[in-house]
Amino acid sequence: WHAQLASPPNLVEARRFATACLALSPDNPFVRQQMAFVAAELGDAEEAIHQISEAIRLDNDYSHFHYHAGNILQRFGHPFAAEEQFRTALLREPDDCWPLAWTNLGVCRSDLGDYRAAERAAGEALRLRPGLASARLNRVAARVRLGKLEEALADFVEVKGQGPDLEPLGTVGVALLLKLGEAEEAIAFGKSMLAAHANDPKLRLNLAAALGTVGDARGAAEQFRELTRLQPKHAFGWYNLGEACMGVGEFAEAEDAYRRAEELGGKAAKFPQPVAEAIQAARRYRESLGDLPKVLDGSRKLVARPERLDFAQICAAKGHGEKAVELYRGLFAEDAELAADPDHRAVAEAAAATRASTHP
Repeated sequence: WHAQLASPPNLVEARRFATACLALSPDNPFVRQQMAFVAAELGDAEEAIHQISEAIRLDNDYSHFHYHAGNILQRFGHPFAAEEQFRTALLREPDDCWPLAWTNLGVCRSDLGDYRAAERAAGEALRLRPGLASARLNRVAARVRLGKLEEALADFVEVKGQGPDLEPLGTVGVALLLKLGEAEEAIAFGKSMLAAHANDPKLRLNLAAALGTVGDARGAAEQFRELTRLQPKHAFGWYNLGEACMGVGEFAEAEDAYRRAEELGGKAAKFPQPVAEAIQAARRYRESLGDLPKVLDGSRKLVARPERLDFAQICAAKGHGEKAVELYRGLFAEDAELAADPDHRAVAEAAAATRASTHP
């Protein structure tokens, strides 16, 4: 136990001692629980679930065993089974683990899309332990999903004062500020939280979304690169990296990212557009446009209208206002319907403003 709690923890040594204890006392449920803890930390899902199940078999009435079983099942991607264990813990005698069981039950409901139940569960946890920061953050997240932004903001302000070490604080805060329409504030807050939570993939994901909202495709791409480094099997992370790379003219990297998304997500994955089409588009730009600076120098000609429109958007996102304006002028002259489209006009006007600031 002390080996596990050391800094850094010596999990191999902890497992050795726990195994020795188990040999001496195979029917001790607390030893089984300890074996489960160590196995979970080592990423051994099968062993962790087996050992905590044995602890419950030996003492089915102890709420802590059910609570920890829920944690382990939740950690390894079994939300329904985890919820059952949390509910079982709450059916036992009142215990100090109840607030945490309510908190994590709310996480299960949130993972399953039942945000009203998640909000209620967090409320129960806070009723039992008003200062429980994790429960309050879970309620913020649920209320953001439910559109209760004022109530979410009140909760967030209260929990924010407890310090930056709370792991979900950055993720939840960026999502809330984005919903409130405060994209710049969301970006500033998210970046400030990276110092304490650089390895939090959800924070990276939400920060990338915030950067994308203000048109910072390069910044979004950097966050998606970090996300895929932290979670190499995150199919949507790879897909979004491809989208961001397209926005800054990194066509080869975009094509590679889309391919990774296809490999991980399969053909049935619900990406914003069919990933095969995204791969083809990235390859077409890579082959026809080559290196973006060469295109901007005018060494190649864009003929097809869809290709010119896409490239105008790329130039605008990358900050090449002069080239974007040139392309949009030609496109608007050819297509009155396109010229009347407010979204395209907004991009063109933003590009013109960029050009004006760099070419007075």
